[in-house]
Amino acid sequence: MLTYKLNMANMLHMSAIRKPHAIPPFGANGLLPPGDVELSFEELRQSRLVVGPGNSKNVAAWDVPWRSLLVQNLETLTHQLWKAGIREIFADGSFVEDKDHPNDIDGYFV
Repeated sequence: MLTYKLNMANMLHMSAIRKPHAIPPFGANGLLPPGDVELSFEELRQSRLVVGPGNSKNVAAWDVPWRSLLVQNLETLTHQLWKAGIREIFADGSFVEDKDHPNDIDGYFV
Protein backbone atom coordinates (compact mmCIF):
# COMPACT_ATOMS: atom_id res chain seq x y z
CA MET A 1 0.00 0.00 0.00
CA LEU A 2 1.40 3.39 -0.98
CA THR A 3 0.71 5.70 1.90
CA TYR A 4 3.20 8.51 1.53
CA LYS A 5 5.77 9.87 -0.85
CA LEU A 6 9.01 11.60 -0.03
CA ASN A 7 9.96 13.58 -3.11
CA MET A 8 13.71 13.38 -3.45
CA ALA A 9 13.79 15.75 -6.46
CA ASN A 10 16.66 18.24 -6.32
CA MET A 11 16.82 17.82 -2.58
CA LEU A 12 20.43 18.84 -2.18
CA HIS A 13 19.58 22.25 -3.58
CA MET A 14 16.41 22.62 -1.53
CA SER A 15 17.70 21.91 1.97
CA ALA A 16 18.30 25.56 2.85
CA ILE A 17 14.60 26.40 2.58
CA ARG A 18 13.20 23.35 4.40
CA LYS A 19 11.63 23.30 7.81
CA PRO A 20 13.42 20.95 10.24
CA HIS A 21 10.30 18.93 11.06
CA ALA A 22 8.73 18.68 7.62
CA ILE A 23 7.35 15.17 8.17
CA PRO A 24 4.06 15.28 10.05
CA PRO A 25 3.38 12.90 12.95
CA PHE A 26 1.99 9.43 12.39
CA GLY A 27 -1.75 9.04 12.80
CA ALA A 28 -3.38 6.60 15.24
CA ASN A 29 -3.34 4.03 12.42
CA GLY A 30 0.48 4.25 12.16
CA LEU A 31 0.36 6.04 8.81
CA LEU A 32 1.41 9.51 7.77
CA PRO A 33 -1.23 11.80 6.31
CA PRO A 34 -1.36 11.76 2.48
CA GLY A 35 1.04 14.12 0.76
CA ASP A 36 4.49 14.74 -0.66
CA VAL A 37 7.41 16.17 1.31
CA GLU A 38 10.73 17.19 -0.21
CA LEU A 39 13.72 16.46 2.02
CA SER A 40 17.47 16.44 1.81
CA PHE A 41 19.10 13.20 2.89
CA GLU A 42 20.40 14.94 6.00
CA GLU A 43 16.86 16.01 6.87
CA LEU A 44 15.64 12.48 6.22
CA ARG A 45 18.33 11.05 8.51
CA GLN A 46 17.22 13.41 11.30
CA SER A 47 13.50 12.85 10.75
CA ARG A 48 11.02 10.72 12.67
CA LEU A 49 11.31 8.14 9.87
CA VAL A 50 14.84 7.31 11.00
CA VAL A 51 15.26 8.45 14.61
CA GLY A 52 11.76 7.36 15.62
CA PRO A 53 8.38 8.95 16.11
CA GLY A 54 8.86 9.67 19.81
CA ASN A 55 5.42 8.30 20.65
CA SER A 56 5.93 4.74 19.46
CA LYS A 57 4.54 1.94 21.61
CA ASN A 58 8.06 0.59 22.08
CA VAL A 59 10.65 3.24 21.27
CA ALA A 60 13.47 0.85 22.18
CA ALA A 61 12.39 -1.45 19.32
CA TRP A 62 12.67 1.32 16.69
CA ASP A 63 15.52 0.07 14.48
CA VAL A 64 17.54 3.26 13.89
CA PRO A 65 20.64 1.46 12.52
CA TRP A 66 18.53 -0.47 9.99
CA ARG A 67 16.55 2.59 8.93
CA SER A 68 19.83 4.54 8.58
CA LEU A 69 21.23 1.81 6.32
CA LEU A 70 18.09 1.92 4.18
CA VAL A 71 18.51 5.69 3.78
CA GLN A 72 22.19 5.23 2.90
CA ASN A 73 21.20 2.74 0.18
CA LEU A 74 18.47 5.08 -1.07
CA GLU A 75 21.01 7.92 -1.29
CA THR A 76 23.37 5.75 -3.37
CA LEU A 77 20.55 4.80 -5.74
CA THR A 78 19.35 8.41 -5.95
CA HIS A 79 22.80 9.66 -6.97
CA GLN A 80 22.93 7.00 -9.69
CA LEU A 81 19.49 8.06 -10.94
CA TRP A 82 20.55 11.73 -10.93
CA LYS A 83 23.55 10.82 -13.11
CA ALA A 84 21.09 9.24 -15.55
CA GLY A 85 19.09 12.49 -15.65
CA ILE A 86 16.21 11.40 -13.42
CA ARG A 87 15.24 14.19 -11.04
CA GLU A 88 12.05 13.06 -9.30
CA ILE A 89 12.48 10.13 -6.94
CA PHE A 90 9.78 9.07 -4.49
CA ALA A 91 10.17 6.82 -1.44
CA ASP A 92 7.24 5.13 0.26
CA GLY A 93 6.02 1.78 1.57
CA SER A 94 6.49 0.47 5.10
CA PHE A 95 9.52 2.76 5.59
CA VAL A 96 7.13 5.69 5.89
CA GLU A 97 4.87 3.89 8.39
CA ASP A 98 5.13 3.60 12.17
CA LYS A 99 6.80 0.21 11.76
CA ASP A 100 9.84 -0.50 13.93
CA HIS A 101 11.69 -2.54 11.29
CA PRO A 102 10.52 -2.03 7.70
CA ASN A 103 11.77 -4.63 5.23
CA ASP A 104 12.90 -2.05 2.71
CA ILE A 105 12.05 1.27 1.09
CA ASP A 106 9.59 1.09 -1.78
CA GLY A 107 9.86 3.80 -4.36
CA TYR A 108 9.56 4.97 -7.90
CA PHE A 109 10.95 7.68 -10.14
CA VAL A 110 9.66 9.78 -13.00
